[in-house]
Amino acid sequence: MKKYQNSKYESEPEKKIGGKGFKFRLASNEDMEELSGYRFNAVTPFFMKNDKLPVILDDEIDNLESGYFWLGGGRVSLKIGTSVADIKDYLGERVIVDSISNAKKE
Repeated sequence: MKKYQNSKYESEPEKKIGGKGFKFRLASNEDMEELSGYRFNAVTPFFMKNDKLPVILDDEIDNLESGYFWLGGGRVSLKIGTSVADIKDYLGERVIVDSISNAKKE
């Protein structure tokens, strides 16, 4: 994520964020519902209220040998299985592939 955020400041290196200054955190329940239109444990990248909102895909999922994974389906008890290729195709430029599962990974 830091790499993605810093890529926005290639021409302004003084604005880049160092490793100690970067904190990845999830949105509050209120912000999540306002941005996505979905409630806690029901968020899905499909039919979001804000259809410009970037979606983070962890690189561990992107590199799955099976190329298939499960994600939230818009309701607490609903999950959707999809291929990595299909979700990336659907999200297009909104998808950001980066490491969020292992903070020490560079």
